[in-house]
Amino acid sequence: MSLTAQLETVNITELRKFSRGASQKVAQAAKEQGIFYLDLTDDNLSSNGNIEGVAALSEEIFQLPFTEKMQFDVDKLGEWKINGYKPVGRNVGGLPGQRDGFESYGGCFQSLNYLIST
Repeated sequence: MSLTAQLETVNITELRKFSRGASQKVAQAAKEQGIFYLDLTDDNLSSNGNIEGVAALSEEIFQLPFTEKMQFDVDKLGEWKINGYKPVGRNVGGLPGQRDGFESYGGCFQSLNYLIST
């Protein structure tokens, strides 16, 4: 059994070039799966420390006390549910009668910068 989901992979360099093909992959993934893998292999993100910074921020966010994470409740921050924290079990899971088994935090650069500065 593979632990890797069968998702579309989109290359970040192609997105930065406004490639029609990459844009179509993102649109298709959004419609069909709601998520995709972002391929960073030929980008300079890892060479300038951004990847390590994002990983460190992720660890910090998920180690916060539950009540603090809930101040950024995705369901209360906006109708689009783009930014914020989602606790374990909030949504329907993949099996009938089950809830999801993961927590997540979604955010754009502006919301993540806010978390870093507070």
